[in-house]
Amino acid sequence: MLQPNFPNAAAEAGDMLAVTAAATLEPYQLDVEVTASAGNYTLTLAPPGLMRGRIVSITCTTLNSKTVTVTDVWADSNYWTDISLGTDYEEALLYCNGRRYMVINNEFAA
Repeated sequence: MLQPNFPNAAAEAGDMLAVTAAATLEPYQLDVEVTASAGNYTLTLAPPGLMRGRIVSITCTTLNSKTVTVTDVWADSNYWTDISLGTDYEEALLYCNGRRYMVINNEFAA
């Protein structure tokens, strides 16, 4: 599948992004690893219009009994419900069709 050209896409596409505090994802940030040692926070997805045909992988590593909430920017993704990740090694796999994000999988690692 062809990926659109985004600023920094060549340098950062395919790189895992480590997130430890509240952040908003850029369209080229598709593989995300979250940790939460300081407290709960929110991870905001890039606008759906910029993410058409893309899959976003979010994996928790060390949450230390904290919660990371995954939300849609400006709540503009139709039928979106925030996802709460609160268990070590829990994963969320999301697909975007350009109008909304859809949860492909949201599970705990065995």
